[in-house]
Amino acid sequence: MKIILTHICLLLLAAPLQLPGQTVNSPGDGLIIPPFVHVPERQPQFPLKTARMIYREADMIKARANLVRYEEARKVRDKILKAADPWLARPDSAIIALMPDARVPRAFDLNPKGSPVHGDTVFKVGGFYPWIVDPDHPLQVKSPIDGQVFPSNDYLAFYKGGFKDKTGLDKAYADDGWGWIAPDGERYWFVAYANQWMWKGHIEPAFTDLAHAYLLTGDKRYAHKAAVMLYRLGEVYPSMDHANQSRYGLMEKMKGHIYNGKILNLIWETSLIQNAAEAYDAIWDSIDGDAGLQKATGKTGEQIRAFIEANVLEDAVDAYMQRKIQGNYGMHQIALLYILLARQHMGTEKYLHMLVEEPGESRVQSGLRYALYNMIFRDGQPLEAPDYNLLTVQKITRFTDMLRTGGTDLFGEPRLRALINSPLEMVVTGKITPGIGDSGSVLGTLVGQDPDVYQVGYGSYPDPRYLTWLGAVGKTGERSFSTFESLFRDVLPDLRPLPNGRALAARPSHLLAGYGMGFLNNRSDAVALTFNYGFKGTHYHWDFLNFELFANGQKMIPDLGYPDAMNEYVKEVYTWSFNSVAHNTVVVDAQRQVNNVPGRLHDFAGGKFARSMDASSATYPQTTAYRRNLTMVDVDSSRSYVVDFFRVAGGRQHDYALHGPPGKLAAAGRWSEKQPGTLAGPEVAFGDIYDDAKMGTRVTRAVTGITKALVINIFSMFRN
Repeated sequence: MKIILTHICLLLLAAPLQLPGQTVNSPGDGLIIPPFVHVPERQPQFPLKTARMIYREADMIKARANLVRYEEARKVRDKILKAADPWLARPDSAIIALMPDARVPRAFDLNPKGSPVHGDTVFKVGGFYPWIVDPDHPLQVKSPIDGQVFPSNDYLAFYKGGFKDKTGLDKAYADDGWGWIAPDGERYWFVAYANQWMWKGHIEPAFTDLAHAYLLTGDKRYAHKAAVMLYRLGEVYPSMDHANQSRYGLMEKMKGHIYNGKILNLIWETSLIQNAAEAYDAIWDSIDGDAGLQKATGKTGEQIRAFIEANVLEDAVDAYMQRKIQGNYGMHQIALLYILLARQHMGTEKYLHMLVEEPGESRVQSGLRYALYNMIFRDGQPLEAPDYNLLTVQKITRFTDMLRTGGTDLFGEPRLRALINSPLEMVVTGKITPGIGDSGSVLGTLVGQDPDVYQVGYGSYPDPRYLTWLGAVGKTGERSFSTFESLFRDVLPDLRPLPNGRALAARPSHLLAGYGMGFLNNRSDAVALTFNYGFKGTHYHWDFLNFELFANGQKMIPDLGYPDAMNEYVKEVYTWSFNSVAHNTVVVDAQRQVNNVPGRLHDFAGGKFARSMDASSATYPQTTAYRRNLTMVDVDSSRSYVVDFFRVAGGRQHDYALHGPPGKLAAAGRWSEKQPGTLAGPEVAFGDIYDDAKMGTRVTRAVTGITKALVINIFSMFRN
């Protein structure tokens, strides 16, 4: 039995695949670039829109009253105007230049290695998406390190000239849209990254910033700029095809997969088209009087409306049905609902029945009544990690609220209330959400204090815990106003936050038996542990029977949380972040766990001075026993200790992995000479994937191990 204090880092080995009948753009990386396919302009298939549907006059009356009465509401309005105002100063032609047609590729990541000049330092300086994208410099990126601009050629001129003048494409860092290929074969997607993040980071929020500014002020200058964007969107949207026009789409095609979408990938497209639909519904009534737009397009107001309704909204409904707009559950459903409301006359009842009552062809396409019981565990927790579960809570709450506006009220469903409660049920010591799968961090975070969710929740179920939950972040009383949507709601009762930074009052130990998670708390709820044994749908790690320990206001034995990177082309997610050795569990035969299956709870008990939980998992097929019993014993009202019994039978080698709290490590004495290989074995080099036959070269190792192990580990007492 070994105590593992460091991690094993392995190398992903992959070879590109070539599809039959395709040509390869570059012999360097084998990327296949299909020919561009233009989709002709559409004509509307339904009667044109006749009324605003999302924010109606009764809603506007309440918002205006809140703006008159509350200073915090006016701050929300002023923030919206501050975001919208710069677009008023930008000429229409300059706005159109920021929205190129589908011939210009998109990429959410420029290169996983970082910068061609500074390497991965760019991530350390600028974060996950570090490059600066500026509307004043379309289709260029700027380094956050030294301000260097890429690409070296004038791509905008190349694009405007119909891709004919290839001047400058022979220079270092030049990009024809499909990336610059470095001498080592790495492709750096300067233009595609700039294009993607202009759409995602600037155009998408501009749709709603301008539309909201128009609704709150009646100033038609905001409506005009939004209409210019929407008309341009109608010109380019039908031909958008992420699978064939993006970095990630083409990389997936090389593997034989299709990664759908329109402008953005199918997940991110949900919010882009939702914002566009909301914007159209808001500014629709201004178009017939917009002489400037009519002159620029050569169309009447009615023709402009018909063009947008056909080439944006109707096209988006088709894309939805083709699974080009699809995210986590609730994301695409609410996007479709916004589109239908904005389009108004489009067979809405048929689609509403699909969204609410039909089982759907897959889990993420289920109607809401089915989803509440097939995608939500009986304790209200969705199937994923807490950060991603919050998306489900947010989207379903918003979706249900919008359905109620249209006359369908599902707030009486018990599972919906349990879903809204679910982030509160995951809290330990009143201030931290456990790190599970792709969620959390070593230091600990609190997930779920979303004002929109709990304003809607409190209006439907007046649970005082919701006020406590929002009071901890100062979002009750007049401070209830923090988003545009909040302007249309009643003010929450005011509440002072709890002492000691708690978001919830102290609570006893509890079990989420559906999700497969136990919470053991001492009497004061200041020392706690969480124990994870359940099946997870997606965004999980190989962390079955993992636990975390909380004391002294922090994580003492932490899960490491969200991974190093979030796509399969970055090897570290396999070699460390997802792997079992990165979690507080036992690794069998130096390999990650295998089966994502529900665990078995054997015991969950509590008493006045002690509490215990016992669970097992069949994650390792070679074991006949893989079972853990954690017992917490109180010393006094503020101190406790934990005893860990981990029983393993089967396999040849059992490694007990444990991770300590953040801090500095100092070692005295002299180090020996560096030993060959890694902890995985002397013949396993740093960077090798040895424990997955599909991803790397599997190394057969002759190891000897204990056929049965009983680990008893007594953790130190923790003082608060």
